[in-house]
Amino acid sequence: MNVTQERRLASLLLALVTSLAVFAAFFLVAGAPAAAQAPDPATEEEMYRIADKLNCPICQGQRLSECPIQICQEMRAEIVDRLEQGQGEEQIIAAFVDRYGIQVLNQPPIEGFNVLAWVMPFVGLVIVLAAGGWVLRAWSRQRPGEETVEPATAQIDELPEEYVRRLEEELEDYES
Repeated sequence: MNVTQERRLASLLLALVTSLAVFAAFFLVAGAPAAAQAPDPATEEEMYRIADKLNCPICQGQRLSECPIQICQEMRAEIVDRLEQGQGEEQIIAAFVDRYGIQVLNQPPIEGFNVLAWVMPFVGLVIVLAAGGWVLRAWSRQRPGEETVEPATAQIDELPEEYVRRLEEELEDYES
């Protein structure tokens, strides 16, 4: 190898090492904020427990812990931030209710007019069971004074002659 080829090889190696260093530095710098923002497992578990009690403010009936849209990701991040600031579950939920209204709660509170939402299913069940019992009792009870249907007791002598003849022919065909 001559000197020119050695210089080319050295500059190529230098370019390769520099590219690898820049590439590694980029991923270290880009990955650092994500690693710094990742909550510890206990905080993340607490966040999901709180997020299960809240609804997405946009999607109807979708829990905050399950909704994939951007606002829900931001709300979950806010829950983590508030937990890391030392706020409790009640404070966090109250802050979201203040911002988005009572419909953000997954379960309505048991107070005021919302008591009906908790009581009415049980009242409806009692009414349906009582009505069903009343109907069954009415069906099963024999009312006095009502005529009962007697089984038919016609004698063969009382039947028209044509029916008797036909009956005897069919019995003969059946027996043979």
